[in-house]
Amino acid sequence: EKHLLVHRLAKAFKCDICDYASHYRHKFQSHLLTHKVSNFTCKVCDYETNHKYKFEKHVSTHQWSRPANFKCAVCDFATNIKGRLESHSLTHNLSRDFKCNICDFATNRRSTLKAHHLTHNVAKDFKCDICDYATHMKVNF
Repeated sequence: EKHLLVHRLAKAFKCDICDYASHYRHKFQSHLLTHKVSNFTCKVCDYETNHKYKFEKHVSTHQWSRPANFKCAVCDFATNIKGRLESHSLTHNLSRDFKCNICDFATNRRSTLKAHHLTHNVAKDFKCDICDYATHMKVNF
């Protein structure tokens, strides 16, 4: 159903201030916030936004400018976030317990193997009758 919206002639939600239009109410409401005064202003640079999530994501980009206190003992990877170092350390784990039953891919994370399995599903079960778009996931159609 997501893809089929592309073929609708008119978008239901149109901005009175600019040319923005959307099929989705929540995206339209989010867009309207861009015309208001920013609620979140970065203290490090001049970035401003009305979206808390986007602001928090932006602020995290400045963490890279701080010195990296956590360094990998195996390679030259360094970070200022302890959890990121712990995740990185798993990449050096030689035990690849999760193996693909279709090819020779192996990993030390179940979630990585699950994502890898999707690469083998090449059947495009959902095909658009209007254009040549096709997907194997109903949620994307």
